[in-house]
Amino acid sequence: MGDAFGGAESGTQVRRGPRPAPRSPQPRARAHGRGERGEAVARGKGSAEPPPLTATGGRGGAPAGPPEGAVREGGREGVPPPGGRGDFPLDFPLDFPRIPEGSGFPGAVFCLYLRARLEGRSSLKNLEPCLFAEEGSPVHGDVIEFHGPEGTGKTEMLYHLLARCILAKAQGGLEVEVMFVDTDYHFDMLRLVTILENRLAQGTEEMIKQCLGRLFLVSCSSSTQLLLTLYSLENLFCAHPSLCVLILDSLSAFYWIDRSNGGESLTLQEMNLKKCANFLEKLVTQHHLILFATTQTLMQKSANSAEGFLPSKLPHETDTDYRPYLCKSWQQMVTHRMFFSKQCNSGSSKGFTVVSCHLKRNQVVKRSFSVAECGVQF
Repeated sequence: MGDAFGGAESGTQVRRGPRPAPRSPQPRARAHGRGERGEAVARGKGSAEPPPLTATGGRGGAPAGPPEGAVREGGREGVPPPGGRGDFPLDFPLDFPRIPEGSGFPGAVFCLYLRARLEGRSSLKNLEPCLFAEEGSPVHGDVIEFHGPEGTGKTEMLYHLLARCILAKAQGGLEVEVMFVDTDYHFDMLRLVTILENRLAQGTEEMIKQCLGRLFLVSCSSSTQLLLTLYSLENLFCAHPSLCVLILDSLSAFYWIDRSNGGESLTLQEMNLKKCANFLEKLVTQHHLILFATTQTLMQKSANSAEGFLPSKLPHETDTDYRPYLCKSWQQMVTHRMFFSKQCNSGSSKGFTVVSCHLKRNQVVKRSFSVAECGVQF
């Protein structure tokens, strides 16, 4: 049985401190559940120096810690005991105040440390003023949905925002890291590189590589794989304070497959998507992210279909073809919804319209844009 300080069977915690004084060879009682194996590990197995502070605890010993600046995996397992430091990251300040006995918050110190790292994420206030309503620029915790039929410029707009994020500040970008989750297998790296080359005045191969080094790309082929991928990303967001944007293209990719696999049960049909939405909300909230997700128009417009999802003063000329079909968990977490459509009176097939709706502030902005070789142009 392991004790509260990390026994041998529950995953040993190695703590920094003076070496305990030698004890008499009398038989020791297993007080507080502490056994021979746990004592040997806690003492460094007879070493002359106290064991080093590490990032993670292990069974029967502690592995080497991660590089400086990294945080331990999980972020919640092996919570330190009251008054102790536990298995904190290597860059954790050793002079940080200790937790008083009986405080009831054994993980408070680590939570404060992690919060300080997350609050250092860069602001995206100037991401794209033409796309968002006045005073409605995205902030950490916002969820923006791009909705529209196929071929209306949603993915091109994502490339536009992605390039703006990963470009260096000297080239007019925000210089932040982005996680791109591709569920349609439509991500075009060559297209992104072309946009970057057009935005760099004197673009070199090394500068392009530096920009692409701020991009994390992952592909999923099912809603189950998407859910497992989201679970695995939590450690990455903890370890990269500059990773503040999550892009998902598209959230509706597995709708018909899940509906078929779920049979006649609506609960089974929406089970994976609901879990994904709930965990996305957790990631966005706890890690101070901004989420962009695309959804396709799969349902025909019905009377009063937009009621409850669009501002009451939405201009009639916007003519948004919207009917919600994804689970309520997703509908309730969206803060901005943008409707994409083709311009009917445009002589060019590259003319599009986007209606940006800030759902909480009841603000609406309508913009026209075109898609050229250099990317989106308003």
